[in-house]
Amino acid sequence: MKSGKADLVSQPPPWLMSESASVLSAIDVRHGETPVTINRKISERMLAELQKGMDLHIIRQPWYGDKNALLVVIPSVRFGDSYRDYLDCLRNLLPVNFSQIEKKSLYYNDAEELKSSARRYLNQVADYVKEDPAVKTVYIDGHTDSVGVRADNLEKSKERTALVVDYLVEKGVSPDMIVARWHGERYQVATNQTAKGRATNRRVTLRLSKELPHNTINASKPKAANASGESGSLNSGSLNNSSLNNSPANNAAANNDSTKNK
Repeated sequence: MKSGKADLVSQPPPWLMSESASVLSAIDVRHGETPVTINRKISERMLAELQKGMDLHIIRQPWYGDKNALLVVIPSVRFGDSYRDYLDCLRNLLPVNFSQIEKKSLYYNDAEELKSSARRYLNQVADYVKEDPAVKTVYIDGHTDSVGVRADNLEKSKERTALVVDYLVEKGVSPDMIVARWHGERYQVATNQTAKGRATNRRVTLRLSKELPHNTINASKPKAANASGESGSLNSGSLNNSSLNNSPANNAAANNDSTKNK
């Protein structure tokens, strides 16, 4: 189809002859796979006409030697039922898709509490994870800046991780899906010489995965965080009822995930 103009006409069907036809707008027609694009204002007018029971005709006049006009008809028959089904579908859609919430860093202030923006994100994560069976694992990694004692920072990163884990569990995420780890000051993503850099390092990263966790070995009982700055981790459940794990394999996995979430 050659480029040009077409008329968008509201046309009464045979059983509504009391109504009269009217031209709604002239629309652009372009050569290619998508010859007609309708803007929002005209689309809303089209919906209104279809809901009234009117048919819509797109009429492209003949081009040079062509004898016949091109006519595309959008009938109103059963449009109301289809449109209601469409609206029901929209209401049931999740507000986000996987790529929008797959990974994110949540930042902490001195109050050591979840910010309102973090809670909104975690609410979306919880809603999505409960609806998408393809998501198998939620990785949560806690970090600090380098101010203070290493052992204290490791404990602080554990507490930050716990806030996120407990919040998700409270919102209905299965504890069996969660792999939580804390690293203290071990994995820095910014300089600690500035306030801005330290604020960037005080974070909990969250990542969704469609694969089951690997190399997770639960100890028989919790081990205390040590002053050397080793990372800690757990699988399944909140930090209050699960085992710590300081295995080299899990620390390597934590390092890899931390790099992914910079």
